[in-house]
Amino acid sequence: MIALNCSAASSLNDYSRGAVGRSPIHYREETKIATLSGNTAGLKPAQLKELERLGRRRLEPDQIVTPELARALAAASRGIGRQIGLLIDRSGQIELVLVGDHRSIMIPALGQSRVAGSRLRGLRCLHTHLGGEGLTQDDFMDLLFLRLDLMSALDVDSEGGAGKLYSAHLNPRSAATTKL
Repeated sequence: MIALNCSAASSLNDYSRGAVGRSPIHYREETKIATLSGNTAGLKPAQLKELERLGRRRLEPDQIVTPELARALAAASRGIGRQIGLLIDRSGQIELVLVGDHRSIMIPALGQSRVAGSRLRGLRCLHTHLGGEGLTQDDFMDLLFLRLDLMSALDVDSEGGAGKLYSAHLNPRSAATTKL
């Protein structure tokens, strides 16, 4: 997202002092802050701030998770004793930070954009598991019915470290191979 920042040549005096030759418009890249959703009741202000910081991170479009994000996500999840999920778009921007309970997260209604036919939604879900299990039936159901690009579960050990990463994705049928 590009934000427009107008800061120069705001009055006639600026023009008379020679500010006309300089561009009055400066572009800067703005980091979008992800929405925090879910079971946030009972969390301390420092824990909420840590979750907000997770939402400000970015990934490369071809990355599932970075080692730094995996460590931060695992430590935050173990610290609050709840699963944490991130919904990430295809450009690597975190759209939504989800807080669940110790067994699951609840993904809210995502709207109906981009879900026609065999199209995927353009979002991938990365979330933590505190119990040491891989992807669960609920994870596969969310992947299928929400039409997510990818579902990943990060195992969190008893000390709050990142363990194994489990991932699954759908292969949408192409229009050339679909028979009517």
